Amino acid sequence: MAKIYTYEGDSDVFCVQEDPRPGNDSFWLYGNKVNRETLTPEFNNKFNWNTGPLAWTNYQSNAVDTYPRYGRLNLTKTTISQGLYYEHDGSDIYNMDDGFWIDMSPNLKTGHAKNWTYGDESTVDFEYHNGYTGGFYTTNVKMGVEDDLGNGNMYTTSDTYVAGGSRWHQLTGESNNRLFGLRGYSQSNSAHYKPRFYWQHRSWPYGGAITDSTTSLPNRNGVQYLGKSDLTGQPMCVLTEVGSAAVDCYVKVLHLQYTTTTPTVTQLASFTSGYDGSTSTTTSGGSAYSTYVYRACSSTFVDPRDSTGNKTCFYAPYIDPSKNYHPMLFTWDRTTDTFTRTDNVEITGDLSSVHNDMTGYQTTGNQYTSGTKAITINETFESGGNRYVMIWHMHHRYTKYDNYPGMRTVVVYQVDTTSLTDLTYHSSFTVASTIRNVIWLNDERTILGVFTGTAFYIYAFNTGSGWELTTTIPKPVLEIGRDSSDRIWYITQSIRGTSYPDLHMLTPSLPVTLDIQTEDISLVYSGTDIATYVEVKALNATGTLISTDVKLVIESSSMTFSDDTKIKTVTTLTTGPLSVPTKLIAAGFTNISASINI
Repeated sequence: MAKIYTYEGDSDVFCVQEDPRPGNDSFWLYGNKVNRETLTPEFNNKFNWNTGPLAWTNYQSNAVDTYPRYGRLNLTKTTISQGLYYEHDGSDIYNMDDGFWIDMSPNLKTGHAKNWTYGDESTVDFEYHNGYTGGFYTTNVKMGVEDDLGNGNMYTTSDTYVAGGSRWHQLTGESNNRLFGLRGYSQSNSAHYKPRFYWQHRSWPYGGAITDSTTSLPNRNGVQYLGKSDLTGQPMCVLTEVGSAAVDCYVKVLHLQYTTTTPTVTQLASFTSGYDGSTSTTTSGGSAYSTYVYRACSSTFVDPRDSTGNKTCFYAPYIDPSKNYHPMLFTWDRTTDTFTRTDNVEITGDLSSVHNDMTGYQTTGNQYTSGTKAITINETFESGGNRYVMIWHMHHRYTKYDNYPGMRTVVVYQVDTTSLTDLTYHSSFTVASTIRNVIWLNDERTILGVFTGTAFYIYAFNTGSGWELTTTIPKPVLEIGRDSSDRIWYITQSIRGTSYPDLHMLTPSLPVTLDIQTEDISLVYSGTDIATYVEVKALNATGTLISTDVKLVIESSSMTFSDDTKIKTVTTLTTGPLSVPTKLIAAGFTNISASINI
């Protein structure tokens, strides 16, 4: 965890800005260009927001929030904010950053820097927030694919502010001369009683203002982007309705077709009948919820039961009246854009209430628990050839669940991939304080970052024991994300004051298992040195061989390494065990200790 930059007065600039165009090496720290790989400063090259080389603007108008909470990291991979650590425990109206769950497609999750290529030109978008007012900005730049952002090459640019929104999500690229997006909407306290979203669009390819569609989304619905239809190439969204126990099992699928600035919206599926949860439970139908609880479906995955590869599945969270998790399984046939729901998900082993008792769950619809402040979420991932699904709760009020461990517990189930409806309890873990948001910190989804109001926690998944805490940042992380090289960047409140950000780069400490095996358990020494060896393997949390430096120490007078030393640093292999030559030089007991060389 290296501090890269301590705030020194550079206001209204991004802490990190990455050029999202492939092959372009532009990378900026606090407006100053550095080498993308080495971070070596490139002198006399400063980011220029203006549209010509003879005019100079080192920041964009209203580019960055007054406080260091949103939009300071313009990175190409998923970037999540949580706001100031002391916020959101009073009468404020701000919602969670929905970047973790808004996009259900497994491969499209992007950060705040986006690129759309059009011939030999690019349209680059930089997204930034004003969390204080609830609005956000985007800057859309037309330029050549190889133009340097620092040399006044922004020859067409537009800056758009949208009040009262969470963020602009460009999810699909071109769609009949439109860029499609979603934004959370709220402009008053009452708006936070329930989740609200707008369709949005922007002209293609050269930007223009972001416009809310006149075709509004239904009220009281959480909305997620499902993906593009293979039949039409147009976007599809999943709605999860909230508002009462009677509708908390509702899931709908909408299809948008942009032929003009207003999309034609078709409802492809509507699942509004009661959901039984499981045949093994005596409680069926209804829900544990009463009002205004936002639910988020999992990411999609290819149906392993279908040999054609044309079906996609996802899970929607459902908590039955006994407050047990029995997810709804949905299957999308992409050849016909039809959807089915599979009921009767069976749980083997611990029900979720054993670990996640939901004692602290507040189901009234006041502004502090609703909208996108509170959310029940489930997510699925793979590790070691197995599929898992997990359920947990989050809240933006940073102390909301501190006194309720069950509301801070993540429960993990292993999925039977032959049915997808048979789940077996695998593991659980409890976070030290209220979970305010989460983020995947690797593409494999085996490293999970958890925001809280007092610290940031990093967990790595082990197929045997589940999620293990590996790294703790003992202060609130305000925003974190990854660049195209998978480096992890994050900001914290500066030592200079609450309004300023300090920049850090993170290398998480991940659990590594060392396996040391000797060629023989015992040898007979008869006065002549005996050549032998030890095998060294290093495995990560998922059991995969990794390459890392390991320090070996022979704690004996009877053995040395082949070069007569007793301390050696070796580098393990990803292809198999590393053989390290040793020799027995006397009779006696030999012990070899091993440690990761940091």
